[in-house]
Amino acid sequence: MASRGGGPDARQGAGGRAYAFVSAFDRWHGDGAARPASMGSSGGHLGPTPRPPHVNDGEFGGSGPVDLEEQEAGRAAVSSVVGGQEVERKAAAVRGGPVVDRARRAWSEAERDRAMLWWISRFRFVTARELSVRFGVTEQRVNARVRRFLRAGLVAEHRPHNNASRVVFLTRRGHAQLGGSQRRPPRTDVQRRHELALVMLVARLERGAPPGVRRVMTERECRRAERRDVPQRWSIDVTYRTGMQKRWPDLVQCYGEHRRAIEVEFAVKHTARLEAILEGYRYSDTFDEVLWLVESPSLCHRLERMIERLPPIEWLNRHLRPTEMDVFSYAPGRESAIAALVAGWVNQSG
Repeated sequence: MASRGGGPDARQGAGGRAYAFVSAFDRWHGDGAARPASMGSSGGHLGPTPRPPHVNDGEFGGSGPVDLEEQEAGRAAVSSVVGGQEVERKAAAVRGGPVVDRARRAWSEAERDRAMLWWISRFRFVTARELSVRFGVTEQRVNARVRRFLRAGLVAEHRPHNNASRVVFLTRRGHAQLGGSQRRPPRTDVQRRHELALVMLVARLERGAPPGVRRVMTERECRRAERRDVPQRWSIDVTYRTGMQKRWPDLVQCYGEHRRAIEVEFAVKHTARLEAILEGYRYSDTFDEVLWLVESPSLCHRLERMIERLPPIEWLNRHLRPTEMDVFSYAPGRESAIAALVAGWVNQSG
Protein backbone atom coordinates (compact mmCIF):
# COMPACT_ATOMS: atom_id res chain seq x y z
CA MET A 1 0.00 0.00 0.00
CA ALA A 2 1.39 3.38 -0.99
CA SER A 3 2.09 5.79 1.82
CA ARG A 4 0.72 9.30 1.88
CA GLY A 5 3.27 11.99 1.35
CA GLY A 6 5.52 9.41 -0.28
CA GLY A 7 9.10 9.98 -1.26
CA PRO A 8 12.39 9.67 0.58
CA ASP A 9 11.43 12.33 3.14
CA ALA A 10 8.37 10.47 4.45
CA ARG A 11 8.29 7.74 7.08
CA GLN A 12 5.39 5.40 7.83
CA GLY A 13 4.16 5.60 11.42
CA ALA A 14 1.90 3.39 13.47
CA GLY A 15 -1.71 3.17 12.20
CA GLY A 16 -0.74 4.06 8.66
CA ARG A 17 0.01 7.71 9.49
CA ALA A 18 2.98 9.34 7.81
CA TYR A 19 5.39 11.85 9.38
CA ALA A 20 7.34 14.27 7.27
CA PHE A 21 11.10 14.07 7.95
CA VAL A 22 12.36 17.65 8.18
CA SER A 23 16.08 18.27 8.48
CA ALA A 24 17.33 20.85 10.92
CA PHE A 25 19.35 22.44 8.16
CA ASP A 26 16.20 22.68 5.98
CA ARG A 27 14.84 25.20 8.52
CA TRP A 28 18.08 27.18 8.65
CA HIS A 29 17.73 30.40 6.63
CA GLY A 30 21.35 31.23 6.12
CA ASP A 31 23.97 33.33 7.82
CA GLY A 32 21.49 35.74 9.31
CA ALA A 33 19.83 33.11 11.44
CA ALA A 34 21.17 31.05 14.26
CA ARG A 35 22.68 27.81 13.03
CA PRO A 36 21.39 24.65 14.78
CA ALA A 37 23.74 23.64 17.56
CA SER A 38 23.54 19.92 16.95
CA MET A 39 21.62 17.26 15.11
CA GLY A 40 20.62 13.76 16.02
CA SER A 41 22.36 10.63 14.81
CA SER A 42 20.31 10.67 11.58
CA GLY A 43 20.95 14.33 10.81
CA GLY A 44 17.53 15.67 11.91
CA HIS A 45 14.45 14.98 13.99
CA LEU A 46 10.80 14.16 13.51
CA GLY A 47 9.30 17.60 13.42
CA PRO A 48 9.68 20.30 16.04
CA THR A 49 9.97 19.22 19.64
CA PRO A 50 7.11 20.60 21.70
CA ARG A 51 8.01 22.48 24.87
CA PRO A 52 5.77 23.21 27.82
CA PRO A 53 4.66 26.84 27.79
CA HIS A 54 5.71 27.37 31.42
CA VAL A 55 9.33 26.28 30.90
CA ASN A 56 11.54 29.25 30.09
CA ASP A 57 14.99 29.24 28.57
CA GLY A 58 17.59 28.12 31.04
CA GLU A 59 15.19 26.36 33.41
CA PHE A 60 15.21 22.63 34.07
CA GLY A 61 18.19 22.09 31.80
CA GLY A 62 16.83 24.21 28.94
CA SER A 63 19.08 25.39 26.14
CA GLY A 64 18.50 29.08 26.66
CA PRO A 65 21.31 31.60 27.12
CA VAL A 66 23.12 31.67 30.49
CA ASP A 67 24.50 34.78 32.11
CA LEU A 68 28.30 34.60 32.06
CA GLU A 69 28.64 36.48 35.34
CA GLU A 70 26.38 34.00 37.10
CA GLN A 71 28.36 31.13 35.61
CA GLU A 72 31.69 32.56 36.79
CA ALA A 73 30.23 33.22 40.22
CA GLY A 74 29.16 29.59 40.45
CA ARG A 75 32.63 28.40 39.50
CA ALA A 76 34.22 30.68 42.08
CA ALA A 77 31.88 29.38 44.74
CA VAL A 78 32.80 25.79 43.96
CA SER A 79 36.52 26.62 44.01
CA SER A 80 36.22 28.36 47.37
CA VAL A 81 34.43 25.34 48.80
CA VAL A 82 37.11 22.97 47.54
CA GLY A 83 39.86 25.23 48.86
CA GLY A 84 38.16 25.48 52.22
CA GLN A 85 37.92 21.72 52.43
CA GLU A 86 41.64 21.40 51.66
CA VAL A 87 42.58 23.88 54.39
CA GLU A 88 40.25 22.16 56.84
CA ARG A 89 41.77 18.76 56.00
CA LYS A 90 45.32 20.03 56.63
CA ALA A 91 44.30 21.66 59.90
CA ALA A 92 42.55 18.46 60.98
CA ALA A 93 45.70 16.47 60.23
CA VAL A 94 47.71 18.73 62.51
CA ARG A 95 45.10 18.39 65.23
CA GLY A 96 45.03 14.63 64.85
CA GLY A 97 42.52 14.22 62.05
CA PRO A 98 42.83 12.13 58.87
CA VAL A 99 46.15 12.33 57.05
CA VAL A 100 45.13 10.88 53.66
CA ASP A 101 41.80 10.57 51.91
CA ARG A 102 40.00 7.31 52.60
CA ALA A 103 36.58 6.06 51.66
CA ARG A 104 36.07 4.80 55.21
CA ARG A 105 37.88 4.51 58.57
CA ALA A 106 39.71 7.78 57.89
CA TRP A 107 39.77 8.84 61.54
CA SER A 108 40.53 5.43 62.99
CA GLU A 109 43.50 4.94 60.61
CA ALA A 110 44.89 8.45 61.08
CA GLU A 111 46.93 7.49 64.15
CA ARG A 112 48.54 4.54 62.34
CA ASP A 113 49.25 6.75 59.34
CA ARG A 114 51.09 9.32 61.46
CA ALA A 115 52.95 6.62 63.39
CA MET A 116 54.25 5.08 60.16
CA LEU A 117 55.17 8.45 58.68
CA TRP A 118 57.03 9.39 61.86
CA TRP A 119 58.92 6.10 61.86
CA ILE A 120 59.91 6.57 58.20
CA SER A 121 61.18 10.07 58.99
CA ARG A 122 63.74 8.68 61.44
CA PHE A 123 65.80 7.14 58.61
CA ARG A 124 67.10 8.13 55.24
CA PHE A 125 64.86 5.54 53.55
CA VAL A 126 63.06 2.30 54.37
CA THR A 127 61.37 -0.60 52.57
CA ALA A 128 58.09 -2.40 53.14
CA ARG A 129 59.98 -5.28 54.75
CA GLU A 130 61.21 -3.21 57.70
CA LEU A 131 57.82 -1.52 58.11
CA SER A 132 56.16 -4.93 58.18
CA VAL A 133 58.47 -6.13 60.96
CA ARG A 134 58.12 -2.95 63.02
CA PHE A 135 54.32 -2.71 62.92
CA GLY A 136 53.55 -6.43 62.86
CA VAL A 137 51.51 -6.47 59.65
CA THR A 138 51.99 -8.07 56.25
CA GLU A 139 53.93 -6.36 53.49
CA GLN A 140 50.75 -6.24 51.39
CA ARG A 141 49.03 -4.08 54.00
CA VAL A 142 52.11 -1.92 54.32
CA ASN A 143 52.23 -1.38 50.55
CA ALA A 144 48.53 -0.47 50.51
CA ARG A 145 49.18 2.24 53.11
CA VAL A 146 52.33 3.43 51.32
CA ARG A 147 50.38 3.79 48.06
CA ARG A 148 48.03 6.23 49.79
CA PHE A 149 51.05 8.17 51.04
CA LEU A 150 52.41 8.29 47.50
CA ARG A 151 49.14 9.60 46.07
CA ALA A 152 49.03 12.27 48.77
CA GLY A 153 52.63 13.31 48.05
CA LEU A 154 53.79 12.53 51.59
CA VAL A 155 56.47 10.03 50.55
CA ALA A 156 58.51 9.39 47.43
CA GLU A 157 59.90 6.13 46.11
CA HIS A 158 62.98 4.95 44.27
CA ARG A 159 63.86 1.63 42.68
CA PRO A 160 67.34 1.41 41.10
CA HIS A 161 66.35 -1.58 38.97
CA ASN A 162 63.48 -4.02 38.62
CA ASN A 163 64.99 -6.68 40.88
CA ALA A 164 65.67 -4.26 43.76
CA SER A 165 63.25 -3.48 46.54
CA ARG A 166 61.50 -0.16 46.42
CA VAL A 167 62.69 2.31 49.05
CA VAL A 168 60.47 5.13 50.30
CA PHE A 169 61.34 8.34 52.11
CA LEU A 170 59.49 11.41 53.29
CA THR A 171 59.01 14.37 50.97
CA ARG A 172 58.91 18.01 52.00
CA ARG A 173 55.15 17.74 52.29
CA GLY A 174 55.54 14.70 54.51
CA HIS A 175 57.92 16.52 56.85
CA ALA A 176 55.55 19.48 56.94
CA GLN A 177 52.70 17.13 57.79
CA LEU A 178 54.61 15.99 60.87
CA GLY A 179 55.72 19.50 61.75
CA GLY A 180 59.39 18.66 61.18
CA SER A 181 62.18 20.49 59.44
CA GLN A 182 62.60 20.30 55.69
CA ARG A 183 65.27 17.96 54.31
CA ARG A 184 66.75 17.33 50.94
CA PRO A 185 65.89 14.04 49.23
CA PRO A 186 68.40 11.36 50.28
CA ARG A 187 70.79 9.60 47.95
CA THR A 188 69.43 6.09 47.90
CA ASP A 189 72.46 4.68 46.11
CA VAL A 190 74.92 5.56 48.90
CA GLN A 191 75.39 2.98 51.69
CA ARG A 192 72.04 1.42 50.84
CA ARG A 193 72.89 -1.95 52.40
CA HIS A 194 74.24 -0.40 55.61
CA GLU A 195 71.22 1.88 56.02
CA LEU A 196 68.68 -0.91 55.49
CA ALA A 197 70.55 -3.11 57.98
CA LEU A 198 70.23 -0.36 60.61
CA VAL A 199 66.53 0.08 59.81
CA MET A 200 65.85 -3.65 60.20
CA LEU A 201 67.79 -3.78 63.47
CA VAL A 202 65.74 -0.91 64.88
CA ALA A 203 62.55 -2.59 63.66
CA ARG A 204 63.49 -5.76 65.55
CA LEU A 205 64.43 -3.86 68.70
CA GLU A 206 61.20 -1.84 68.68
CA ARG A 207 58.90 -4.60 67.53
CA GLY A 208 55.84 -4.79 69.76
CA ALA A 209 56.31 -1.27 71.08
CA PRO A 210 53.26 1.02 70.93
CA PRO A 211 53.16 3.35 67.90
CA GLY A 212 55.22 6.47 68.48
CA VAL A 213 57.40 4.88 71.21
CA ARG A 214 61.15 5.06 70.56
CA ARG A 215 63.44 2.49 72.16
CA VAL A 216 66.50 3.18 70.01
CA MET A 217 67.97 6.49 68.93
CA THR A 218 69.40 6.83 65.45
CA GLU A 219 72.45 8.89 64.52
CA ARG A 220 70.20 11.63 63.18
CA GLU A 221 68.24 11.76 66.43
CA CYS A 222 71.45 11.83 68.48
CA ARG A 223 72.70 14.82 66.51
CA ARG A 224 69.39 16.62 66.98
CA ALA A 225 69.31 15.85 70.72
CA GLU A 226 72.84 17.18 71.20
CA ARG A 227 72.01 20.41 69.39
CA ARG A 228 68.86 20.85 71.45
CA ASP A 229 70.48 20.14 74.83
CA VAL A 230 74.09 21.31 74.65
CA PRO A 231 75.35 19.92 78.02
CA GLN A 232 73.97 16.47 77.11
CA ARG A 233 76.47 14.53 75.01
CA TRP A 234 75.45 11.89 72.49
CA SER A 235 78.82 11.74 70.72
CA ILE A 236 82.47 11.09 71.46
CA ASP A 237 85.62 13.00 70.61
CA VAL A 238 87.98 11.15 68.29
CA THR A 239 91.52 12.40 67.80
CA TYR A 240 92.82 11.76 64.31
CA ARG A 241 96.12 12.84 62.83
CA THR A 242 94.37 15.78 61.20
CA GLY A 243 92.66 16.92 64.40
CA MET A 244 89.77 16.15 66.73
CA GLN A 245 86.32 15.30 65.37
CA LYS A 246 82.99 14.29 66.84
CA ARG A 247 81.63 10.85 66.14
CA TRP A 248 78.04 9.73 66.62
CA PRO A 249 77.29 6.00 66.83
CA ASP A 250 74.96 4.32 64.38
CA LEU A 251 72.41 3.53 67.11
CA VAL A 252 72.03 4.14 70.84
CA GLN A 253 70.04 1.80 73.06
CA CYS A 254 68.72 3.60 76.15
CA TYR A 255 67.27 2.12 79.32
CA GLY A 256 66.92 4.53 82.19
CA GLU A 257 70.30 6.15 82.76
CA HIS A 258 72.19 3.43 80.88
CA ARG A 259 73.30 3.93 77.29
CA ARG A 260 74.68 1.43 74.88
CA ALA A 261 76.25 2.53 71.61
CA ILE A 262 75.82 0.17 68.64
CA GLU A 263 78.24 0.32 65.73
CA VAL A 264 77.52 -1.68 62.57
CA GLU A 265 80.60 -2.19 60.40
CA PHE A 266 80.37 -3.64 56.90
CA ALA A 267 83.39 -1.90 55.40
CA VAL A 268 86.96 -2.60 56.44
CA LYS A 269 88.62 0.45 58.01
CA HIS A 270 92.29 1.22 58.32
CA THR A 271 93.98 0.31 61.60
CA ALA A 272 94.90 3.88 62.50
CA ARG A 273 91.28 5.02 62.08
CA LEU A 274 89.95 2.11 64.14
CA GLU A 275 92.45 2.75 66.94
CA ALA A 276 91.40 6.39 67.15
CA ILE A 277 87.73 5.42 67.37
CA LEU A 278 88.36 2.77 70.01
CA GLU A 279 90.39 5.18 72.13
CA GLY A 280 87.62 7.75 71.86
CA TYR A 281 85.06 5.26 73.15
CA ARG A 282 87.34 3.81 75.83
CA TYR A 283 87.64 6.93 78.00
CA SER A 284 84.35 8.61 77.21
CA ASP A 285 81.65 8.94 79.87
CA THR A 286 78.92 9.30 77.23
CA PHE A 287 78.14 5.58 76.94
CA ASP A 288 78.23 2.69 79.39
CA GLU A 289 78.93 0.04 76.75
CA VAL A 290 79.74 -0.24 73.06
CA LEU A 291 78.53 -3.12 70.90
CA TRP A 292 80.40 -3.69 67.65
CA LEU A 293 78.49 -5.68 65.01
CA VAL A 294 80.98 -6.68 62.34
CA GLU A 295 80.29 -8.63 59.16
CA SER A 296 83.82 -9.51 58.12
CA PRO A 297 85.35 -12.33 60.25
CA SER A 298 88.84 -10.93 59.77
CA LEU A 299 87.75 -7.47 60.90
CA CYS A 300 85.95 -9.04 63.85
CA HIS A 301 89.14 -10.76 65.06
CA ARG A 302 91.22 -7.65 64.42
CA LEU A 303 88.86 -5.51 66.50
CA GLU A 304 88.99 -7.96 69.38
CA ARG A 305 92.80 -7.90 69.39
CA MET A 306 92.89 -4.11 69.17
CA ILE A 307 90.54 -3.75 72.15
CA GLU A 308 92.69 -6.08 74.24
CA ARG A 309 95.86 -4.16 73.37
CA LEU A 310 94.52 -0.69 74.15
CA PRO A 311 97.13 0.90 76.44
CA PRO A 312 95.72 1.96 79.82
CA ILE A 313 96.07 5.57 80.82
CA GLU A 314 96.69 5.74 84.58
CA TRP A 315 95.52 9.26 85.29
CA LEU A 316 92.31 8.66 83.30
CA ASN A 317 91.70 5.38 85.11
CA ARG A 318 91.67 7.29 88.39
CA HIS A 319 88.87 9.58 87.17
CA LEU A 320 86.92 7.56 84.59
CA ARG A 321 85.81 3.97 84.32
CA PRO A 322 86.82 2.54 80.95
CA THR A 323 83.86 1.82 78.69
CA GLU A 324 83.22 -1.85 78.04
CA MET A 325 83.34 -2.89 74.40
CA ASP A 326 82.14 -6.18 72.88
CA VAL A 327 82.51 -7.46 69.33
CA PHE A 328 80.03 -9.83 67.67
CA SER A 329 79.82 -11.31 64.23
CA TYR A 330 76.82 -9.93 62.42
CA ALA A 331 75.18 -10.07 59.01
CA PRO A 332 71.79 -8.94 57.71
CA GLY A 333 69.27 -11.59 58.67
CA ARG A 334 70.56 -12.05 62.23
CA GLU A 335 68.62 -9.14 63.70
CA SER A 336 66.59 -11.41 66.00
CA ALA A 337 69.74 -12.70 67.72
CA ILE A 338 71.06 -9.18 68.21
CA ALA A 339 67.69 -8.03 69.53
CA ALA A 340 67.77 -10.86 72.08
CA LEU A 341 71.31 -9.84 73.03
CA VAL A 342 70.28 -6.24 73.60
CA ALA A 343 67.19 -7.36 75.53
CA GLY A 344 69.45 -9.38 77.84
CA TRP A 345 71.61 -6.33 78.45
CA VAL A 346 68.52 -4.27 79.28
CA ASN A 347 67.36 -6.87 81.79
CA GLN A 348 70.79 -6.89 83.45
CA SER A 349 70.80 -3.09 83.58
CA GLY A 350 67.37 -3.06 85.22
